[in-house]
Amino acid sequence: MKTLRPTGSNVLVKLVDPNPESLSIQIPDEFKQPSQCGIVVSAGPKTGELGIVLKNGDQVILPRIGGVDIEEGGIKYRLIRVDEILTLVEA
Repeated sequence: MKTLRPTGSNVLVKLVDPNPESLSIQIPDEFKQPSQCGIVVSAGPKTGELGIVLKNGDQVILPRIGGVDIEEGGIKYRLIRVDEILTLVEA
């Protein structure tokens, strides 16, 4: 398996589907969008320079459009600039 290591201010995020049981409404299939939820796999060396601190395992919400979608080993990832991440999900 290849190692994907982001450079600069890029972040590699593993895309995950949100847990449908956690939603209070049901979304019809024709309106479902590509995954906007993800888990940080790794961050480039310059991500901290922007004042945004992310670590492996952090859950994030991404924009619908942006970054580069990558599939490696049957797992979907998105490589995105750190300043494009919409929010960090905290428990």
